[in-house]
This record gives sequence, structure tokens and C-alpha cells, in this order.
Amino acid sequence: MAESPDAGPATPDLESAVRAESGVESTTAEAESLASNAGSETASESADSAAFAAESAEPTTLREHVEHIVDAKTGAARLLDESLGVLAEVSAEETFDAVESADEVPYAVVLDGTLDQRVLDVAAQRGVSQVVAAEFGDFVKQPASVRIRTADQF
Repeated sequence: MAESPDAGPATPDLESAVRAESGVESTTAEAESLASNAGSETASESADSAAFAAESAEPTTLREHVEHIVDAKTGAARLLDESLGVLAEVSAEETFDAVESADEVPYAVVLDGTLDQRVLDVAAQRGVSQVVAAEFGDFVKQPASVRIRTADQF
């Protein structure tokens, strides 16, 4: 059986007729329309979502907590559990009370302020492993059980 010279790939008109008969064309057209409309919205929405996610993303490292609290000069203190999840966030002035009264003993404290003897002592008494502060005050005694660092050391 000889093929006619026009018997190449299906033409767009033939494809349209086949789709129309099967109901595929309207579905395809609707999908393309939705995709093009959603595409423009999605581009701006995804940019907004990415920016929001970056701003609101929970820090996962001690360094990231230091960036969010100390480097950002928040004047706050953040108490962290062993997985570096936030137990509490308080003003720097309330650090002593927050460590002293925390239901769960914090693993680490990130302080945008001066670490003084009083806060260091309560951290040692409660069993806090690490304290990172913007700066150190004067210490008469430094407990060996608490690792202390300034934010500059990161």
C-alpha cells in the first residue's frame, strides 16, 4: 500500500479534531489557560513565599541562632533545647529569670547582651551546657560545666 506524500505526522487540524471528539481539547485548553494564569501568579507568589520562608525559617544551628539574636541586635535571649529548638525567647534583662524558671533545662542560651556572673551561675546550677553572648562581663569564678563563648567566636 503506497503512502500519499501528505501522510506524514498529523496536522494540527487533525489533532484538534481528534481531541474535540474525545473531549481532550477543552481539558487541554483549560489546563493551559489555568497554567498560564497560575504561572504569572505563581512566580510572584513563590518569590514572596521564598522570602517569607527565609525570614521565618527556624534556625537549625547554634550559629544561625546567634545570627538571629546577637548579630541582629535584638536585645533578646533565646533558650534552646538539645535539638536547638526554641524553648523561650525573652528580653536580655529577663535571662536570669527565664533560665531559673524554665520547665525544661535549656541546653544552650543565646544572649544579645552581657553575660554576667549571676546568669552564668544560674546556668551552671540548672545544667545549661552552652552560653553564647554578645560580650562577657567580669567573672569571679567560671564554672567548668558551662561552655561560654562570645558571638565573635563563631
